[in-house]
Amino acid sequence: GTTRMRHAPGLAVMSLLGALAWSAPAWSQDEPRPLTDGERTQLVEAYNRWAAGLRTVRAGGKAHVGADGEKTRAFDFSLALARPGYTRLQGRWGSLATLFDLNGDGSGWTLYLPREQTVVRADNGSQGAGLLLPPVEIVSVLLPTGIPPTDLLRHGAASLENGLARLVVPPGRGNAGSQSHRVLFLDPKEGIPRRLEIRRNSQLESPVLVADYERYEGSRAEAFPVRVTIRLAEGGQFARFNFATIRINETVPPEAFRSRIPEGTRELSPADLTPDFLPVEEGS
Repeated sequence: GTTRMRHAPGLAVMSLLGALAWSAPAWSQDEPRPLTDGERTQLVEAYNRWAAGLRTVRAGGKAHVGADGEKTRAFDFSLALARPGYTRLQGRWGSLATLFDLNGDGSGWTLYLPREQTVVRADNGSQGAGLLLPPVEIVSVLLPTGIPPTDLLRHGAASLENGLARLVVPPGRGNAGSQSHRVLFLDPKEGIPRRLEIRRNSQLESPVLVADYERYEGSRAEAFPVRVTIRLAEGGQFARFNFATIRINETVPPEAFRSRIPEGTRELSPADLTPDFLPVEEGS
């Protein structure tokens, strides 16, 4: 005859209970919950200590930039940043001479291309510099402003989602006069950012800029991201910085943010700038 397997009477029930016990924590972990007043206060204090502790940055490494319809470009870089918004980014290819020298702040920027003997100037700090991010975008990601606790409490939101604290920060005093809305995803223990989203007019619209902070060295106030990827919604533009050297809070003299542009250098408008001065990444 046919042999039938007989299950113990409680086995099916135990299996079902086991499945429920397995799935319940995953469901509850993914379910967002508001931060308590105490959690929100501690988190904002930790983040503000970290942000305020970054006064200057000098760094170097490898960068990749690109956009829709463009091949990815790669170059070695050196970077100097200082509050409130001074930036200088220089690009090289291996041990060759400088490819470009970009400096500026919120009021505008200057891009010097020594090999082309060309200079490009913009009197709008947020205007794009070809495939290079404008200085105002770089500094907003790498030297972010603090979170005003009152603005967050009155007009923002704070929740825990998928293991990260999500803070919706409206425009206000701590946003450097910007009218943009920030959404910060912070490590709930360290208070350091893992992701930044900037929305132009509303908390509900799609972000115009997204930055991912993928790895840190150091901890708490001394922490700094080793790999940062910035994506702009417009044109699919992106920049990825892999930092090999980082020096925080060294004195950076004012001349470190000025380029020396020889007389007779040709002027070019930002609209006529092409990415040809940047080397194409191998295999792209």
